[in-house]
Amino acid sequence: MTVSNVGKPKSAAEIQRDWDTNPRWKGLTRTYSAEDVVALQGTVVEEHTLARRGAEVLWDQVNNMEFVNALGALTGNMAVQQVRAGLKAIYLS
Repeated sequence: MTVSNVGKPKSAAEIQRDWDTNPRWKGLTRTYSAEDVVALQGTVVEEHTLARRGAEVLWDQVNNMEFVNALGALTGNMAVQQVRAGLKAIYLS
């Protein structure tokens, strides 16, 4: 599975299907329709290439490796040292 569909505009049918089938939206009452959402969507598609690619790599590792070594880093220098040490994932805040 990839996350490459994130950020792309959805059709009214896709939005309505998500509302009907995704447990996240269960019990939510809306005063607007999926068509209203589509009509108000902007025309510019935002693309966060580095974030998307990083998320795809992490998703692949989490699903295909037995485990993924990860540590938190407080600075960029710490992150570089962790990469040099062979860590596959780093949390940098």
